[in-house]
Order: sequence, then C-alpha cells, then structure tokens
Amino acid sequence: IPMVISGFIINNINQQSVRFQLQESVILIANMVSDEADYFINQNKLTLEQIGYTLDYMPNPALKEEFLKNVQKNFKGCENIKIIKYQADLDKLLQENRQSQKATVYIRMKNGDYIAITYDIDEIQSTLFKSLANDSRQIYVLAENDKLIASHNYTEKDYQKTMELLPKYRTYDEPVFISKIKNQPVAYIMRNDPKLTIIVSTTEDITKRTILDNRVKIILSIFFAMVAIIFVTSLYIYYLY
Repeated sequence: IPMVISGFIINNINQQSVRFQLQESVILIANMVSDEADYFINQNKLTLEQIGYTLDYMPNPALKEEFLKNVQKNFKGCENIKIIKYQADLDKLLQENRQSQKATVYIRMKNGDYIAITYDIDEIQSTLFKSLANDSRQIYVLAENDKLIASHNYTEKDYQKTMELLPKYRTYDEPVFISKIKNQPVAYIMRNDPKLTIIVSTTEDITKRTILDNRVKIILSIFFAMVAIIFVTSLYIYYLY
C-alpha cells in the first residue's frame, strides 16, 4: 500500500515536471528561432555592405552588373540581387516578394541607392530550422500581416487552430503562452526589427508520448520494486519459520 501511494505521488510530481519542461522547451525553441532569424539577417546585411563597398570603386555600370551576376551565381539561396535607385521601386519589390512568399534583405549605399537580395524560401527554412530537424513541434514564422514565410512540421489543420489562438494585439520581444490546454503549450515571440512573429506549438502527440513514456517508466520501476520486496520478504519468512 505505501508503495502504491508513493507511486501515485511520484507520478503526479512527474507529470507536473514534464508540463513545466514542455513550457520551458517551447520558450527555448522560440528564442532559438528568433536568434537564427537575427543572425541570418545581420549576416546578409554585412555581406551586402561588403558588396556596396566594392561597387563604390566600380564607376562603370557594365562592370557593376557583371559583378552582381557573379555574386548572385555564388550566393547560396539568392534568387536575385539588384541595385534599386528609388524608394518606390524598393517598396514595390518588397510587396511583390511578400505576395510570392519570398524574403528580402536590403541596405542603403552611400550614394543613396539600395542593394536588395531576394531569397528562396526553402533556403530560409533550412537555415532557421537546421538545429531542429529532429524536433516534432510545429513552428511558424509570420511576417507582416501574419503572412506565413517559413514553417517546420506544417499541417494545415494544426496551423489554422494555432492561428485562431493568436491574439490580435501582441507583446513585443517576450514569449507569451496562448494555449488553453495545460499539457499542450503554445507560445509566440513577436519581434519589432524585423517584424516577425514566431509561434511554437506542442502537439497532442508530443504531450501524450512524453507523459506516457515517463509514466510507464515509473509504473515499471514501482512494479519491479514491489516484486523485489515481496521476493526478499518471502525468503525471509521462509527461512525464519
């Protein structure tokens, strides 16, 4: 009886610890993807700055165009790289890329022109989720107007459910839990620069598997402990009498 009672207590404590662990891991993954996005953007801005410095020393437009073609050819994930003179043209490119679910990184050069790179979405996804290849959680990266630009373990049904949970007014730069189911934490982080919302969702399968695995281990441990105690006690009583 004490063993069974202890088993129930340990199982309850374990379930609470697993729930806390799931919540912490959701926040950790959201921050990780956010850092990867920052690194991706900053790294490409540095590359663009280097390209800009090189273009400053090329007075010939034909040389500049040839140089950009060579850069585009050797730039992994780059679909297009171009010099844009006017803000209106840059805004048009950004709008077109948003509609076609492509990413744009750009900088302004010393002469006032812009250099803009259009990125393949598959390259962005492989960069953002490289360290999470074996993780079963669902991750969504949203741009402005909640446009989905990258995802991990995407399913349409779960994505729609998650978007229904997402509040209209959000808090910047800190993780917020939005799930109403206690064992299935869903959290988002909203970034201001660049404007991204990263959502990490724990599916029912992950929760069941995590809690069930630990519960089975506890039950088996208690069962073998009880068998061992009964066996030793039986031997003791047998030799005693």
